[in-house]
Amino acid sequence: MDIGRVKVGTYVVSDPEGTGKVIMDLGGDMYRVRFVSYEMTVRPRHMKPATAEQRTAYEQARAAHAARGQGCAR
Repeated sequence: MDIGRVKVGTYVVSDPEGTGKVIMDLGGDMYRVRFVSYEMTVRPRHMKPATAEQRTAYEQARAAHAARGQGCAR
């Protein structure tokens, strides 16, 4: 999972088809949506707050990414 230079995710897109869309809070009024194969920027009105389970899963992925020596910028 490529984390890149984003903060811990705070929002997710409604995902009825289970496509794995995840929203990262980039600050301000724009957010980054990470898909399996590409990413795009959307406005907050398309999002809902992440659940505790989703935040935990993201933080675990972020920790694993950093442990591989590639690390996050933040």
